Amino acid sequence: MTFRIILSIVGGLILLAAGYFGGYVRGHRAAMHDEVIFDLRHGLTLYRLEQRGDTNQLESKLRFSIYAYSDYYDRHFGSEKVTYEGLAKDLAEARMMASQERTNVVFFTKASLIRQVNEAIKTNETKP
Repeated sequence: MTFRIILSIVGGLILLAAGYFGGYVRGHRAAMHDEVIFDLRHGLTLYRLEQRGDTNQLESKLRFSIYAYSDYYDRHFGSEKVTYEGLAKDLAEARMMASQERTNVVFFTKASLIRQVNEAIKTNETKP
């Protein structure tokens, strides 16, 4: 009797673990798929800008990309010690560029966006 209970518990745990890992692999694959599509489209956009000779837009998009990746790195991996000298130099340059680019980025919170929309609606209301 106790052997059947233990076997049932172990079997249930194995099924739960298999379900968890199956879901994890599926989610990881979906995230990687989305990342590859984004990187592909972003690369094509940059390539097309370069082909057209639109260096101002190209520089703008590259600077914003560096800002976004630098910010992501700092938020998720910023506490890790960088031991590779080449990466440390690249991170320093990217962080410098990101700090310059940060002055061009407008941040919206849900509350500030709602407030701005409500103010715009009030200014567009017809007066009696």
